[in-house]
Amino acid sequence: MQERAVWFPTISGAVRLANLAAHPWASLVVMRGDGPDHVMVMLEGPTEVMDGAAAEVASAAARYGREPAWATAWIRMTQEKIFSYAGDGARQ
Repeated sequence: MQERAVWFPTISGAVRLANLAAHPWASLVVMRGDGPDHVMVMLEGPTEVMDGAAAEVASAAARYGREPAWATAWIRMTQEKIFSYAGDGARQ
């Protein structure tokens, strides 16, 4: 489901691309704060490496803004698991 995808720009030949070719699954963790103010979101799901010229890349770039000129490859992760956490002191 492309509308649930998270896109990561990268460069051809990056080590992460070889890792994802062997094991096409990734996690993304975004954290802010610490202690009781800690907030975290984690996404996990299958990945697909997309060539920078792929139609899906152009479509995603059109939806979210311009495509980084340096990106020669893209990683598309379709999250299957989403976990979030907010400490007791975090503003909701």
